[in-house]
Amino acid sequence: MSWAGAANIQDGVTIDLGQMNAVVVNNERTITRVGPGARWSDVYSKLSPMNLAVVGGRVSDVGVAGLTLGGGNSFFAPQYGFACDGVANFEVVLASGRIVNANLHSHRDLFRALKGGNNNFGVVTRFDFKTFSKGQVWGGFIYYPYQTLQSQVQALQDFTTASGAGIDPYASVINAYVFGTTGPAVIANQYTYTKPQPYPGILQNITGFQPQISNSMRITDLLNITDEVGSGTPNGYR
Repeated sequence: MSWAGAANIQDGVTIDLGQMNAVVVNNERTITRVGPGARWSDVYSKLSPMNLAVVGGRVSDVGVAGLTLGGGNSFFAPQYGFACDGVANFEVVLASGRIVNANLHSHRDLFRALKGGNNNFGVVTRFDFKTFSKGQVWGGFIYYPYQTLQSQVQALQDFTTASGAGIDPYASVINAYVFGTTGPAVIANQYTYTKPQPYPGILQNITGFQPQISNSMRITDLLNITDEVGSGTPNGYR
């Protein structure tokens, strides 16, 4: 957790896995093995130059283990599901001290339980992620005056309906309302399209509002996009 006293119980044990942060791609480029101490910036720094990706987090500084074991939303969720759905194998230390691999063929009940089970079933010491080809993406932030609220809500509803119907599995929207000391200030929308295609049809309506206070939409890689998302949610304030 982001605040003192919220991450454990009184007299509980905390195990620091921060140094177990290796990111290794197999020779076939189909599996990426990630240590529990890695952050998504470590993963994307390794994979982006190789034109590869996994179903991972939307903020570069977030830890791989916590996001994945909690389920884990992703820019690739419309295509592949949550981050936990992209795990092919967990290496786990059980309470007995035994080390096992949980996957579709071994310890299947544990494999299922870890997909959203957080740290309740053992200490995960390695995540093996399914890996796929992925070049650049299109994304960024557009800031709007708060006065566009009603139109924004309707456009978000229309997008959600279209996305839920499977019309376009490459688009995602993070819709945020920013408040100042005197009340509502701006609407900050983060858009990502996991292809290098500017303003695809499914996003044209929701991205087209005027006036726009700022617009950072561009074609780039996952590391750059997730760095930008993280800049608005610094450590201690998520």
